[in-house]
Amino acid sequence: MVQLILYGAIGQTYDQNTQIYIQSSHVNFITPRSQPTIVLQGGQDFVVSPSQSNFLINKLNSENVPNQFVFYMEDGHGFFATNYLDAYNKIEEFIKLHVK
Repeated sequence: MVQLILYGAIGQTYDQNTQIYIQSSHVNFITPRSQPTIVLQGGQDFVVSPSQSNFLINKLNSENVPNQFVFYMEDGHGFFATNYLDAYNKIEEFIKLHVK
């Protein structure tokens, strides 16, 4: 599904224009000076797979960028109302810790 969405936006497949896909990925621009990042991921997300969030977190860690990964096993691309408060509280704490 993601490949179809990207093809619709870019008009070419990865094989047809690898460079534009590389230039479009935020992961390729992470440096030690990147901003602290919190990632909230649903285990049932079919738009952004958990593997993509893991890839992002690994890259942030490799560049020593402060980060937090929050995983909601039963949620998809968006969160159930039961997790709204938890997500909000985690974001609020992350901001308090990292935004001066």
